[in-house]
Amino acid sequence: MRATKNRVAKNNSTQSSATKGSRAGRAGERGVALLAAILVVALLVALVLPFNQRARVDVALAANVRDELKALYVAQSALNLALAAVRADTTPEGDGQADTWAGFRAYAAGSRALFAEGSFEGDILDEDAKMNINTVVDDSGQVDEAHAKQLKRLCDALGLDQAQYDAVMDWLDGDADTRPMGAEADWYQEQGKEAPRNSQLKSLTELLKVKGITEEAFLGKEGKPGLKDVLTVSGDGKVNLNTASAEVIASLSDNLDLGMATKLVEARTGKTYEKLDDITADVPGFRTDVISDIEPLVTLKSTAFSVEIMATCNEARKGLSAEVRRAGSQVGVTRMRLL
Repeated sequence: MRATKNRVAKNNSTQSSATKGSRAGRAGERGVALLAAILVVALLVALVLPFNQRARVDVALAANVRDELKALYVAQSALNLALAAVRADTTPEGDGQADTWAGFRAYAAGSRALFAEGSFEGDILDEDAKMNINTVVDDSGQVDEAHAKQLKRLCDALGLDQAQYDAVMDWLDGDADTRPMGAEADWYQEQGKEAPRNSQLKSLTELLKVKGITEEAFLGKEGKPGLKDVLTVSGDGKVNLNTASAEVIASLSDNLDLGMATKLVEARTGKTYEKLDDITADVPGFRTDVISDIEPLVTLKSTAFSVEIMATCNEARKGLSAEVRRAGSQVGVTRMRLL
């Protein structure tokens, strides 16, 4: 009897130990499984995070490309609007600040209402308001003395000195003779620089290569105009008195000065002259002999314009610059570059 009880107790003890062992084994297995799961999750996170980051970068790049394309479309649309403004010749006998193209900057300021996404800033400039520097020499570099004197008067009005004028003339003229304060090929070679063109300019920025022509002389400073504001390489060489600055007008003749030119700029405010005789009657100092003197150099109409556009869409920006010619009702782009 006692032996039977002992066997039962022993069996119960053995079963209890086995149960505890089984439980411990299962707990160990669960711990291993949990650890394995954590390791798998950690591995997956390590693998997924770079893909997630790359996906985010790809999405951002795609959005940027999309916005750049939209900004380019806005810029191209703005150019078409500018061409339409030039074509809308509201004063057929003269071009001035009353014309549609002259108000393009203000129009561009409200461009956000024109597009579902994006806007633009821009301006239309009258290139015939400036002196065409390429009238100083012909294709072979032969100097036109009348226009050379005009350039000298213009340089004087801007405050440029004789050395700067001489250097510009040496860059343009076709000979190898150095002016008193200028520079020809030998000086540029000594400096390791490009030799003078000795012909007409392809681009106005070429003046920055000329000896003595600093960025300040080219760009202007503190409200004072620079060469880029009064010179151009576009147009037929005639200056539009309706749009030219006082400096450009004063350069037309020895019989004109900055004071007389300023009076013309003030008198034309709010109006567009359609006949030279109207200026004679309207502006003191512009006598008939003065008008006769400058008549071969001037016009009241414009045929050459430049358009500057900068379009935005979100953070993307696209710009363009275009040269525009108008002949009657025909308006076209002669040169364009993206900025």
